[in-house]
Parts: sequence; C-alpha cells; structure tokens
Amino acid sequence: MTPRKIFLPSLIIASALLLGLVGSANAQKPIPGIKSTPEYRSLLKYVNSLQTKKSTPATPAQKTAFRNNLSGRRAKANAKVKRLNTQRLARIKKQDDAAERRQIKGVRQQQARTVAQLNRAKGERIAQAATAYRLSVDRTNSNYSGRIASKSAKRKRLKSKLNRTTNPIAREVLIAQIEALGPKIKSLKAARKKQLDQAASGYQSRVDGLNQRFTAKVDGAKSFYKGLVRRIKDNWKKTFREDLKAAKSRRDSEFSLVTRLKDRGTGYIDQMPSPPPPS
Repeated sequence: MTPRKIFLPSLIIASALLLGLVGSANAQKPIPGIKSTPEYRSLLKYVNSLQTKKSTPATPAQKTAFRNNLSGRRAKANAKVKRLNTQRLARIKKQDDAAERRQIKGVRQQQARTVAQLNRAKGERIAQAATAYRLSVDRTNSNYSGRIASKSAKRKRLKSKLNRTTNPIAREVLIAQIEALGPKIKSLKAARKKQLDQAASGYQSRVDGLNQRFTAKVDGAKSFYKGLVRRIKDNWKKTFREDLKAAKSRRDSEFSLVTRLKDRGTGYIDQMPSPPPPS
C-alpha cells in the first residue's frame, strides 16, 4: 500500500470525526424546570389561596402581611431559578468539555495511527531498497570475483613456474606475462569497486529520498490533525456560547414566570376590599 493510499482513508476518517462535533451531550437525569420545584409550587399554592380571598375584606395590616408572605415566597422561587441556572451552566460546561476532550482524543488517536502507518510504509520501502542493494552487490561481486580469481590464480601459477625456471629467456617471458596480469587484475578490482560504490551511493540516495518524502507526509498529517483539533475547539466554543445563550433565555423565562405569578397574587391582594368601618 502506497503512502497516499494510507493517508487518504485516514483523512476521510478524521473528517468524519469533525462532522459530529456539535451534538447533544450524553443523557443524564434532567435538571427540572422551575414549575416542578417545591419553591414554585409553594408560591403557586399561596397565590391560589389569595385568589380565593380576593373578595374577602382585609385590613391594611393583613394586606401587608399577605404582600410580605408573597414577596418571601417569590424570593425563594427566584433563588431556586438562580440555583437551577447555576446547575445547568455547570452541566453544560462539564458535558461540553468532556465531549470536546473525547473528540480531540479520537483525532489524536487517528493521528497516531496515520503516522504509524506512514512509518511502517517507509520501513517497508527502505527494506525493499536494502534488498535491491544487497542483490546488486551480490551480482557485482559474482560478476567480477570469477574473473579476478581466475587471473589471480594464473598469476600465482606463473610465479610458481618462474621460481622453478632457470632459463633467462623463459624467465623473461614469464615475468612479462606476470606483469601483464597485474594491471588487468587491478582494473577489474577498480571496476568492481566503482560499481559497488555506485550501488551504495544509489541506495543511500534512495533512503535519503524516502526519509525526506515520508517526513514531509508525516508533517503534513500532523498539520492536518492539528488543524482538525483547532476546528474542534472552535466549534465547541461556538456550541458553548449557544448553550449559554439558551440557558440564559430559560433563566429569564423562569424569572418572568415567577414575576407573573407574584403579580397575580399582588392583584388579588389589591382586590381585597377594606373591612366596613365599625358601627
């Protein structure tokens, strides 16, 4: 598998991770609305009791007591609204942070897999280059070793024969033959060395090229995943702002609900007639 074929599926997987960035948090026990709390029910019950008394005469002192009681229950309901909002904000932050960390962890795990795949592919390519280099060395040595060995053996035989020869003319002939073999052997060894050096240089160039290309691919992968993490963080910041806005809207709505209920109670108190003057 080529590096490009390795990296492209990884990009597809990573991009798929980004598609699910913004979503609902894991289901938990819902935080109740103000209507379902004892504080609100207490206020509602008291307002309903005031409704039943709106036609009953009440003294100014009684009305003051009613208003104080109503305000106290309203204050408790408003305090509950604030506490519920605080709980919602804490849950939003915790859930968003946890979801963001999970997604970033998933991206970084995918990055590690992609980098590992690229490194394995590089290792395989370098191993292939090493195998090709060894085969080239073997071919070169095989090509020259027989000829060098043959000429070296011939020179050895001539030297041995020279040692046994006493005839001056025969010795001159042998010496000339021996001296002619020396440059030939040297030339073969030089040619072999040149080919071996070229093979080594080619192998090293190929390894260097592979290292450079795969380093660039790894750097590109890391840059891609770094950008993906940045986008995840940006999207979760946006989500968090939207969640805060929704929580604020719900808080304001619940405050308004409590206020309207309190105003109803105030209206009932205002409707209470004054007691008739003593006769």
